[in-house]
Amino acid sequence: MLEISPAIARQYIDAVSTFEALEEAQEEAAQVRGGMYWHAGPTSAPDAKYLVRTTPAGAETSLGTRTPENVAIYERFTQRKRESAERVSGLKAALDSSMLGVLKKVDNTFRIRKSQKYTAVNKDGFEVDIIRRERAGDDPHPVKLSDEDDDFWVVQARRANMLLDSPGFSAVIVASNGTMARMNTVHPATFVAFKRWMAAQPDREALKRRRDVLQADAVQELLNGYLPQV
Repeated sequence: MLEISPAIARQYIDAVSTFEALEEAQEEAAQVRGGMYWHAGPTSAPDAKYLVRTTPAGAETSLGTRTPENVAIYERFTQRKRESAERVSGLKAALDSSMLGVLKKVDNTFRIRKSQKYTAVNKDGFEVDIIRRERAGDDPHPVKLSDEDDDFWVVQARRANMLLDSPGFSAVIVASNGTMARMNTVHPATFVAFKRWMAAQPDREALKRRRDVLQADAVQELLNGYLPQV
């Protein structure tokens, strides 16, 4: 682990504040989902318009005839919707049709290993595994993540339910190029316990057991030194 300098720490704190403000902007945008429009009046009085509020599901609610109050409501709504769209534009990236496609957005050199369909590896040898809990009841198995020809087949992992049942942990992370994202993952203490359990399995490869211990020790050090509150 490398300790960041005080200057970088201040930059991180400022950047997190900005990122969280963007999250709030997305929440505000959700408040103006749907729309409003002026519906024409009856045939006998087509100019007698009335205001209609629509929901994303297509439901409509009449807010009454065209009065100064309803005109103000309509103008405030459309202004808030326009401003919210401007604030969050560019924040949402289109999802890929496969999990491998998501990885390739980060690094286009990721490929599924032919001998191990639940693992993708990039040009630097960095691997990503997709695992699931052990099969129970009528669970389908094997499972492919999408209909794409080149995508992950998910592998069962012993005691993976320990990770699924873990309390959540969330943190804002920053890449070396300044890109930011919110990471939602398992609780660090759960990760440590899971890795120590894996390291104790006699049928696990010796090198992997050693790696499990190193990973558990590294996260435990982070917990002790930087995350005592969790």
